Amino acid sequence: GDFGSDWYLGVGAAIAITMMVNVVSPQATKIVVLGIGKAQQFYDRGFRFSHHFSLTRKATQHDLEELYLGPSIELEELYAGFLNNFFVCMMFNSGMPLLTIIFLGYLMLSYSFDKLTFLRLYRLPPALDATAAIATTNMLQYALMVHILLAIWMYSNPDIFELEAFLNFDPDETLS
Repeated sequence: GDFGSDWYLGVGAAIAITMMVNVVSPQATKIVVLGIGKAQQFYDRGFRFSHHFSLTRKATQHDLEELYLGPSIELEELYAGFLNNFFVCMMFNSGMPLLTIIFLGYLMLSYSFDKLTFLRLYRLPPALDATAAIATTNMLQYALMVHILLAIWMYSNPDIFELEAFLNFDPDETLS
């Protein structure tokens, strides 16, 4: 069958590992960007720990603001990362419930790191309307449909759930 034990050992394991990488890599990128920004600011102050802007090497106010304001946040990338992980989790978690736990880890880390980076890394975002949030929310219903279809497909594999073993089950044999 399509979702046999070989599929779970090969493709399923690769999907789970990729999901784990997707939990960590966006957050690691934020840590690196934050570290580089702090290092550039430290260099600008002549390797002094003082935060006095009078110590800057920047010639113009614009250059100084560019150094200390941080990069602009790309909300569309955050929405895309969420949708990617959500769809993969919903597609395959019927046969691989571990993906739900991995996705929960993604949500917790993303929330924590986004909160930290909104406060410490990114500049104030431009005023946005709710268009991207509404579009993302509207896409979630399709994940549910894909989840149901793939669950039916996974559970219909006769190699995973053997009917004979279930019908011939004797609870007295397992107790002795």
